[in-house]
Amino acid sequence: SSRAIMFPRGAIPPADTAPYPVVSSFAALGHIIQDDGTTSQCWQATRAAMWRAFFANAGGGRGRKLGTRRGIVLNERAVGPVLDFRCSRWPFYERRAKEIARVQRAMTSIVMGVRRMEGEDPGEFVRRRHHREAGRIIARTGSWASRWAKRVVEWDQHVARPRNGATWAAVLRPYRDEAWLQRRRAEVGSARASGGRLLIRANSGFVATRWHAGVVAAAEHLRISASTEGV
Repeated sequence: SSRAIMFPRGAIPPADTAPYPVVSSFAALGHIIQDDGTTSQCWQATRAAMWRAFFANAGGGRGRKLGTRRGIVLNERAVGPVLDFRCSRWPFYERRAKEIARVQRAMTSIVMGVRRMEGEDPGEFVRRRHHREAGRIIARTGSWASRWAKRVVEWDQHVARPRNGATWAAVLRPYRDEAWLQRRRAEVGSARASGGRLLIRANSGFVATRWHAGVVAAAEHLRISASTEGV
């Protein structure tokens, strides 16, 4: 059955939730929503789908015969949309951006068919293949991490439009935003308004990036990327 109910992790659910089973995650409109607010399961499913799309196209036997230029174009068309479909609604943070970058470098190096040179140290080969050779191509075609950052900023701007004010996304967007967090830290006497304790956690574990913090991080990532491109 697709019927289920989910509560924030640490919350005590009612004694009777029938006929809905209590779950820790569920799929909705192509996304996987988790009770701790993280996007790890959605990213894992997306990464697996990206690799399936890769090996069905540019990374397959026939795809590898296309050559680097055509193979990269095919990969952008086949794999890029798989990421685009989901990443717009993930709060941006650098650790996930680095994971996306690793996938892009790995796929690019396979398409390029970079081979180990005679006498080359294995570690040096990996650095040359993934960072120098693949990095050179990615610098021209565009980073998927920056692509994610751009889509996060654009999605936030789209939701913030007055005409979208009645949508669920617009209603949830200002909930416990940065201003609320600062007031809460002041109420509980935290040392810093920008990053002190909130005393609201019901469960220990990884603290997921909030949407508004992800938008700020995405904009900063794009600013740094733009400044380094001009160097």
